[in-house]
Amino acid sequence: MKGKPVIAHLSDGVRHAVAAELRVLVMESEDGGFFAQGLEIDYVATGATEELAREHFAEGFVRTVRACIERKRDLGTLFGKSKTPESYWKAYYTAARKAVFGCVVTHDLGNDLPPDLPLPHVLSFHTTTARAS
Repeated sequence: MKGKPVIAHLSDGVRHAVAAELRVLVMESEDGGFFAQGLEIDYVATGATEELAREHFAEGFVRTVRACIERKRDLGTLFGKSKTPESYWKAYYTAARKAVFGCVVTHDLGNDLPPDLPLPHVLSFHTTTARAS
């Protein structure tokens, strides 16, 4: 049932460009609010609203990619050992619409760009009311 993420990383040693596409399930939380669960990457973000959960997921994923680049870690390690519960995969695949998170991250290890430079990203999520067990 599990799928492979689409990820590409180009670098000249100083500048990096990463494109990633992965599936995310956005659901209501039993405690109130919403959570966004990555499937290929075991990453979760929460928010009071569906939109905030999406935004927090995107921001956290971008920060994680940037940290890997700065620490010279292989980006493939983000996806290699996902422990996302099978119930989330089932909830995703049984939903009427499928969610895909697309993200382009650019990062320059030089000192010319401010660290809080906004990064381009495109988001598309699916929401289901089904609860995963």
